[in-house]
Parts: sequence; structure tokens; C-alpha cells
Amino acid sequence: MVVGQARPKQMTIAAIFDQGGDPKHELAFNHAVQSINRNRDILTGVELTSEIVHIPEGDSYMAERKTCYLLEKGVVAIFGPLSKPSSEHIKSITDSMEIPYIETRWNYRSQKVIGQAGDYAINLHPDITTLGAAYLDLIEAYEWKAITILYQDNDSMMTLKQIFDRTSTVGPMDEFRLVIKQLDHNENGYRDVLK
Repeated sequence: MVVGQARPKQMTIAAIFDQGGDPKHELAFNHAVQSINRNRDILTGVELTSEIVHIPEGDSYMAERKTCYLLEKGVVAIFGPLSKPSSEHIKSITDSMEIPYIETRWNYRSQKVIGQAGDYAINLHPDITTLGAAYLDLIEAYEWKAITILYQDNDSMMTLKQIFDRTSTVGPMDEFRLVIKQLDHNENGYRDVLK
């Protein structure tokens, strides 16, 4: 009697991408699924399949329809789109269905606040307090006496709160210089700001 290997259990992980988004995100998702399947030590006895759907950016109605479609197919987790309205709506649905949701967009709100909504969502980006602490650690480790911060929007300033708190105590006789400039994109790109 020959004992054969048991067939791996099939599980589908889904990704919802914004239409017209960066095609590298879709390639990375498929590559990750293939890598997990090749490494038999990660999910022993499981083979992942991927299901990818696209939605118009910011269309929460279509996000709901596609999420429900994926849940009816029995997906075990969903990677979310970058657009905020769609991502927030999908996260709400997956929380209520107790399905893991992997948020792929940067969310400036503290993960401590986000985590209160449900235990089924994670964000691939670091928490703003962790990121702020890392920036501060770099400044201190390299003993920088001057830094320039370039930012695009007010939300991105949230990650710098710890730096501002620490540098607000710098006295006039201390050797520390902080320059803050907002990146303003125009016909010259960002050249005008970087002069």
C-alpha cells in the first residue's frame, strides 16, 4: 500500500485594487502569494490562490459590491485599495464578518485609534508614533545639528509630532536648526522648493 501526500487545502486571498492604480502593486501581491506557496514551511498543508478585483477609485458602493462578491466566494483575507473611502468601507465590512483586512494605504491616524474599531484589520505602514520615534532616534543617533523637513500635505506632518515636541525645547543658545518646507508641485516640478 502506497501512502500518497494529502492534497493541500485551497484558500483564496483577495486583493481589491483601484482602477488605474500602480500595476506593480498587483505584481507584488501575486508574487507574495507565489512565494508563500513555494515555501512549504509557512502554511503547511495550505495552498493559496489569489483573486484580484478592480474598483473605481473612491467608489465605496462598488467597493461594497466587490467585497460582498469576494466574501461569497469564501476568501480568507482581503488586501484593500489605496483610496480612503473604499478602504474604510471595506474595513468595516470585513470587521463585521471577522475576516482579516490588510490595509495598504498610509493612514495618518494612530494605530491605537484604528485598532479600537476591530481586531481584524492591520496596516502595512508603521504607526505614526512609531515612525516619529524612529525619526527622532535617527536624529539623536547621528547627532544631527540641522535637519530639513520636506512635506507634501498636512497629514504627513502628523508623523513629525515627536520631532516638533522635542525641538520645541531647544533654546536660543543651542546648536540646532530645523527647516520646514512644503513641497509645492508646479511646472518646474519641485525645483522651486529645493533651491
